[in-house]
Amino acid sequence: MTEKPKPIHTIRIGSIQAAIWSNPGQHGPFYNVTIDRRFRDTNEQWQSSNSFGRDDLLIVAKLSDAAHTYICDRQASDRTATEEVSHDGSGTAAAQAESAKRRSR
Repeated sequence: MTEKPKPIHTIRIGSIQAAIWSNPGQHGPFYNVTIDRRFRDTNEQWQSSNSFGRDDLLIVAKLSDAAHTYICDRQASDRTATEEVSHDGSGTAAAQAESAKRRSR
């Protein structure tokens, strides 16, 4: 059985969550965001929905802004790590380790 992919980062405000996903691309990783609202149904089972009411929309906007900031920071870290590798041929392992460290934040 294969392990289900997990987001690299999540941001939650109340019952609404933004999940940030990293996908490999030809020119490095690219990022996507999913936003959903968790709730309990009539049987007390947890469900999720990507439909939002009027009162949810400002939260969705704040989560979108926070996700955008996270992705921009992550891409800057990715670029810095790539530049370190290209400028320092002897330090590629160190640059890769630093890049991995940044991604785990």
